[in-house]
Amino acid sequence: MRERWDGGSKYHTKDCARCGFHRKMAYDEMCGWGAAFKYLVRKEKERRCEVKDRKPVEYPSVEYLDRMIAQNLT
Repeated sequence: MRERWDGGSKYHTKDCARCGFHRKMAYDEMCGWGAAFKYLVRKEKERRCEVKDRKPVEYPSVEYLDRMIAQNLT
């Protein structure tokens, strides 16, 4: 299975827990909003999500993350 990860990360936000693109894996939390998923990094003072209200890409990486979860590849 080809990964859709660009090596990036982004900060965990106040909105992540309720977001449809947020996935919790075995050891990490991921954001599958864009074409490439991002590792979520916690910081002391969380902000609001900057991308949740934008129009998602045609094939969001959350679909890839869901396949990984379904096949127990986490």
